[in-house]
Amino acid sequence: MTTQATETKHELRTFVPRTDVIEAESSYELTVEMPGIDKDSIEISLDGQKLTIKGKYTERSYAKPLKLEYPVGHYERSFTVGSKVDKENIEATFEDGLLHLTLQKAKEEEA
Repeated sequence: MTTQATETKHELRTFVPRTDVIEAESSYELTVEMPGIDKDSIEISLDGQKLTIKGKYTERSYAKPLKLEYPVGHYERSFTVGSKVDKENIEATFEDGLLHLTLQKAKEEEA
């Protein structure tokens, strides 16, 4: 799995989120930092061998920030996953600003 640079024009800055990629016996586990992102704004797409993760920042009208240590902006990151991933069996969860992806290995690659 390799990282690809992405460049997209937005009204806010776009950040490349920190990501841990761990290879387990039967899967690849990704943990992506996306603080301040609403779960409903996350887009995960797989186009051929390119896995793209996007998170759009939406301002919270109910809260007035007193101090922001995380800069405000969108997140975008891409990876080349290759043929080792079962493209039909990808799981995602998002909690506390962390996106967790599990990409199962293709059956012929598990041995």
